[in-house]
Amino acid sequence: MDDVPICPDWWPLILWRLHFTKIPWHGGGAGGNPVNYPPATDAILSALLAHTSSYLLLDQKAGAAIRQEAVRSIISAAQNMDNLHNQANQK
Repeated sequence: MDDVPICPDWWPLILWRLHFTKIPWHGGGAGGNPVNYPPATDAILSALLAHTSSYLLLDQKAGAAIRQEAVRSIISAAQNMDNLHNQANQK
């Protein structure tokens, strides 16, 4: 149980470490605790996972539709990163 990874498999580890590593001049971790993923980053990575996974579908029409929606989701999340981050910090 001691070796259970906290970083989800689909998150790039380097990005995880940037968000959850203690930075001396911040007085603590750069982000929240591991349960509170940065919402915009979580949304972008989830959509990227859906986009990439869609190539595995036998129905390539459905795969193309998933990829198209994933791209829209990534664009929306990227354009709203500040707002999503601020909303999450107000809770």
